[in-house]
Amino acid sequence: QLGLANLPNLKGEDFSKLILSSTDKLTFLNMSFNPSKEINNALMIKIGMCLNLRTLILTGCEHITDEGMNN
Repeated sequence: QLGLANLPNLKGEDFSKLILSSTDKLTFLNMSFNPSKEINNALMIKIGMCLNLRTLILTGCEHITDEGMNN
């Protein structure tokens, strides 16, 4: 499990590193209420590499679109 909710000072690169270091074990990811423009469709591609992910919470992540969810 990885809880990354409401961390306005964390950069997209930081999120990427945390996610990519856990791709084989991550089953739960909460990234809600991160307003950064770096939390976007490009990051969703990396999240898509987490093959065991069962729960993804993106409430309030306004820079992720339907297109990002389809990647």
